[in-house]
Amino acid sequence: MSDLQYSMRPLEWKSEFKKILKAVELEVNKQEDDKKRKLASYHTSIALGGYLGIHSRQLLAIKWEDVIKKKKTDTFWNKNAKGHEVHFHPELISIIKRNYKICRPFADHHLIVSNPLKHQKPLIDRAFNNTLAQILLNCGYDIGSEGSHILRKTGALRIYNEMGRGEDALQYVSEFLNHRSLGMTRTYLGLANRK
Repeated sequence: MSDLQYSMRPLEWKSEFKKILKAVELEVNKQEDDKKRKLASYHTSIALGGYLGIHSRQLLAIKWEDVIKKKKTDTFWNKNAKGHEVHFHPELISIIKRNYKICRPFADHHLIVSNPLKHQKPLIDRAFNNTLAQILLNCGYDIGSEGSHILRKTGALRIYNEMGRGEDALQYVSEFLNHRSLGMTRTYLGLANRK
């Protein structure tokens, strides 16, 4: 992980992340045709990243069939996290369903966000982050060029907060992120300076 990725802070859930989701949704509604579909697919990826806290490689490999029929009792299994799971939030499910209708994928096995030059091949992180940064900048938010990593941190912090902010929650998130130590997770989430 780069120093930049390690040092950036997660987004505050209500005051930043939820506002970003709303701003992108409003921008989706202003667009038409291919622009609308592309923006809706990125909106879905932003929501998935922030709610689930998954690594960009996993995020960019998600297909519509992986998420379109989820209910709030369903979980996302993080294969890199020793079998840890995260429940699908009702708001996330709503965003997925709304954007699925906008994107109208040819088949559910298609990637949510794919490489426009190589049909149904995943984007590389840098291309995704650059497009994500531009979308968010157009909506009035400057998060720099490491957007997918901020989403991962934001999701991890959401999980930690929802689990009660204790040592058990920290242990769960540490394993979920596949970190080597609780200290690393504490620093990663920006908790080391909040004591």
